[in-house]
Amino acid sequence: LLVVTFTNAAASEMRERVLNAIYKKIDENPDDERLQRQVTLLNKASICTIDSFCLDVVRNNFFEIDISQNFRIGDTTEIEILKQEVIEDLIKTSDNKTNFVGQKQQIAILICDIRGFTTISEYNEPENVVSFLNKYFTVMVDIIKQNGGSIDKFMGDAIMALFGAPISYEDNCDRAVQAAIEMKNALKNISCENLFIPENKKIDIGIGIHYGNVIFGSIGCAEKTDYTVIGDSVNLASRLEGLTKQYGVKIVISQDVVDNLKKEFFIRMLDKVKVKGKSIAVSIYSVDSDDSEYNSEYLDCYRKALDLYFLGGWNLSKEYFERCLQLASNDVAANCMLKRCIEFANNPPSDWDGATSLTTK
Repeated sequence: LLVVTFTNAAASEMRERVLNAIYKKIDENPDDERLQRQVTLLNKASICTIDSFCLDVVRNNFFEIDISQNFRIGDTTEIEILKQEVIEDLIKTSDNKTNFVGQKQQIAILICDIRGFTTISEYNEPENVVSFLNKYFTVMVDIIKQNGGSIDKFMGDAIMALFGAPISYEDNCDRAVQAAIEMKNALKNISCENLFIPENKKIDIGIGIHYGNVIFGSIGCAEKTDYTVIGDSVNLASRLEGLTKQYGVKIVISQDVVDNLKKEFFIRMLDKVKVKGKSIAVSIYSVDSDDSEYNSEYLDCYRKALDLYFLGGWNLSKEYFERCLQLASNDVAANCMLKRCIEFANNPPSDWDGATSLTTK
């Protein structure tokens, strides 16, 4: 399938040319319901599909099709390849024009980024960087799709995936968290052949997941439109991904994700934060692959330390975080919280509500 976008009024003539070509085909095959359906789609919305059985009609009338890239018919009509689930959603809702303007929906947004990859790229030839990214994206995208997610976009070496749009399930949050765990575990199996890694660097990822309202639909301008999502929930997912570095974990999820999980995962609360640009506190959690990473004594100490920390009992909280570090000496989160306890005990913050305001993204 291809999707044709009639992006402005000047494209109406091109729409008529497409329709006329299909009408001629209908004259030859008056009983072909697929052709009738194609006409209906073309007449109802500014974005519609060109089904495979009509590709010959379009090719013969306008241009040679090479389906590996995007196309323009003339100067005003764009044809682009969209992921199959988006196309199916567009077909299903083609009689609802608001679908292309934007709809509000709750979804889980997953953002995954390779840590420090810009620095690693500087040490490598461009072709080797691209070769690695292609292998990396192939593995990660396959995991996301197997768990029912869709790829919204690639942003450099980052991936933004959606669980709940255009296809929604009852367990969107579970699917997003499960995908994140599998992505974390799959990273070690991706070959770094021909990629030079500096001595103090390694290929590692951070994943942030948030569940909330977004606006999704066809968004853009006359020259270019994308079927994508926007909203504060997207921004928060990005902030959560950034927090993986500060707390030394691979996966950070929000309270909204935790509240909507239907099955059990190995999660532990890390902190309450106010991300940059926001005044509302967000409880954040780490997701571990299993219960072997931290023993029960550590988890109990960390919970007690957090409870005291939120209440402003920083000296007592400090003792529990110190015990956490005795049990897990490399735990970045406990070390971060310990330093904060020492700072707050010496210089108590005013109007303490249990959440730390972060000044960096």
